Amino acid sequence: MFTRVCLFGLIMFGMMIPLAAQEIGSVQSESSLNRLGVATGVFGIASDRITPSLLLTAMYSRTIGQGLDLELSVQHTAGSRFSRYDIVSPNIDIVPPKVLRTDYDLSFWNLTTADATVLFSPWTSGFRFGIGATLQNRQYGSANTLQVPSNQPPSTYYFGERLVLGGNLKIDYVVPLSKTLDIGLRTQAHILLFRLTADDSVKVFADGTASASVFFRVGF
Repeated sequence: MFTRVCLFGLIMFGMMIPLAAQEIGSVQSESSLNRLGVATGVFGIASDRITPSLLLTAMYSRTIGQGLDLELSVQHTAGSRFSRYDIVSPNIDIVPPKVLRTDYDLSFWNLTTADATVLFSPWTSGFRFGIGATLQNRQYGSANTLQVPSNQPPSTYYFGERLVLGGNLKIDYVVPLSKTLDIGLRTQAHILLFRLTADDSVKVFADGTASASVFFRVGF
């Protein structure tokens, strides 16, 4: 009798092993290791007094550990600002003040930013925190037109380009919509410290950017 019970137990145990392995495999397959995402939001530059512009982002992330993701992203933003300045006569006795000339200024920027970020999920509440490296290409320029009468040249133009190295900080709140689809909110800041010039020399360059965006991610 005892032998029959032991044989029956061994048979049941042998049947449970593949079932348990199958269940573990199905649970692991539910969590996607790779994710592709897109984001849109608002972006501002500290040196330009945080004038907001549209930010577009493409991102790829891979889970490399429990609550640990590695993300690569490319971000693009462009913007411009138009200003009008009246240069008036310093003679305070003239009422209304006499306008000597009017300046029209147009400034613009075009930024492409590449980030490599490690994101931590210390809790199950949906918050993630990230830190990483940033490489940013900056194109910027300005145009100034002087209204006649003026003794100065009628217009001046300027264009420049810089490659800047720095770091990034990110805070996310992720809401799963399904096993493979997420939606989230992201706030991030870039601290830009070094300008890389054409001769590969490094010069100190201090600036910063900030943005807030909404993103969607698909797992596979």
